[in-house]
Amino acid sequence: MTAAGRRRSYVLVTPRTFDARERYPVVLAFHGDGATGDSLRGYFRVESFTGEDALVVYPDAAGAGRAWDLETRASKPNADVDFVRALVAELVASRSADATHVFATGWSNGGFFVSTLACRAPSLVRAIASHAGGAPYDVDDKPPLAFSNGYVRCIEGQTGVPAFVVHGAVDRTVTPDSGDFNALYWAFVNGCDVQAAKTPRPGRPECGAYSCPAGHDVTYCRPAALGHGIWEHGARESWDWFARLR
Repeated sequence: MTAAGRRRSYVLVTPRTFDARERYPVVLAFHGDGATGDSLRGYFRVESFTGEDALVVYPDAAGAGRAWDLETRASKPNADVDFVRALVAELVASRSADATHVFATGWSNGGFFVSTLACRAPSLVRAIASHAGGAPYDVDDKPPLAFSNGYVRCIEGQTGVPAFVVHGAVDRTVTPDSGDFNALYWAFVNGCDVQAAKTPRPGRPECGAYSCPAGHDVTYCRPAALGHGIWEHGARESWDWFARLR
């Protein structure tokens, strides 16, 4: 497909029982720096857990570095965000996608990008799951838009997007403080109580939920032995969390 004047590509996994009369939620899964959608699919395989219930898409970053654009100032157009908009529109037109239930997950550079996407286009995604990534940021030391506490605000009237954040406690590539702030950023933007203790998730002691307004859930998982990799429960937990928001 063509988006923002460039040829773009993606891997689409369609349910075996696809029925054009149905409307399907979409899970977008964004790869890390230097990888491809197909390579992420090889070790993430979120479709193993979505079953027949969703379209799963593994987009490809453009350019020689194969990295998602995190650097363009929030006040300027972002070609990767434009690509996602065009991709969703194409899926709605050709694959019975439900534009009100688009979920975005990503790892490493892709984990940063889903935060950027939710910051710049909060109406486009229903929720995000960021793995080994971080909060959105602006290359300006003093961005033109900011919340009262100095946190980056990408657009006027930016709204919260539910967020599921996973970051390994022994990540030496993207250090754990990036995950800590990622969760804190989205808790703040979603209007959660950032001072109260998080509520542990049953069966997942490494995960805690912030106290948030209805429909603005934020959960942070910090697996103790995980480095800069995808959590073994990451795909399942991401989809289970998305599915509760459908």
